[in-house]
Amino acid sequence: MLASDEAYCIHAASALLKFRKMTSLTTRKIGGGSILLVLILALAQAAWAQTSPMVTRVVDGDTIIVSGVGSVRLIGVDTPETVDPRKPVQSFGAEASAYTRAIAQGKRVRLEYDTQRTDKYGRTLAYVYLPDGVLLNAEIIRQGYGHASTVFPFRYLEQFRQYEREAREAPRGLWATTNVAVEATAATANPDEIVYVTRTGTKYHRAGCRHLARSQISVALKDAVKRFGPCSVCKPSVLHEATTSEPVPAALPSPPTTAHAPASEPRPVPASGRCQAITKKGTQCSRRAQAGSVYCWQHAR
Repeated sequence: MLASDEAYCIHAASALLKFRKMTSLTTRKIGGGSILLVLILALAQAAWAQTSPMVTRVVDGDTIIVSGVGSVRLIGVDTPETVDPRKPVQSFGAEASAYTRAIAQGKRVRLEYDTQRTDKYGRTLAYVYLPDGVLLNAEIIRQGYGHASTVFPFRYLEQFRQYEREAREAPRGLWATTNVAVEATAATANPDEIVYVTRTGTKYHRAGCRHLARSQISVALKDAVKRFGPCSVCKPSVLHEATTSEPVPAALPSPPTTAHAPASEPRPVPASGRCQAITKKGTQCSRRAQAGSVYCWQHAR
């Protein structure tokens, strides 16, 4: 039992005993229930409101400060960065922070935990429930202010992925602005613009994107679009021909090596069927690769 839950139970029991002494309460029936049960529920709700932790500050879209707990990182959701000193403020980051602040700051909340209690920065990892029972982590994704995080498995992974797909299709939040940005830049993008890819990724990125933390390889946009898709976080330029339905021979799987092939090394084919992705810890992923792919189900996204 959580410390806040213990305090709540003690407070509720104390309040009930005082009330019984003052009124000599009896259990007179009202239909199928009783006055006693109604009063217990009312007192419990009042006690919870007085003893449950409160969101005192919103750091950014996916991190909050909770009284008695400290810094809390919402499990399973990533929003664009706004406060990391090593990275520029990302597109739609301010909007995501404002949304979390509007629905959570100053609210009494209930925390639930998964298998991992803290992250490498010492922040508490939690599911945060608002007073009306809404799961804050899920609501941010559902409204399009963040996307499902797949860095590590968690209890609601598949549900969060479904919420992200629905937000993309609607489109809502950052997905709506992404669609506008793609249409606006498709006709004006410079084919020789330099973008960046990683050794094992499937997306290309703008300079400074958080997904380039481990590795980055510079490449011209016109070459990047043949083998990679645009990152949904940093939203790099998109060439018009990359968004059409016409087939692009260079984008076919396992193209033959020619003198005109990109200079980057071909991706390794796993001999043992092990995923070839490199984790954030710098080690090779331990999962098995999917059939016909060098990546597992998580890193193939």
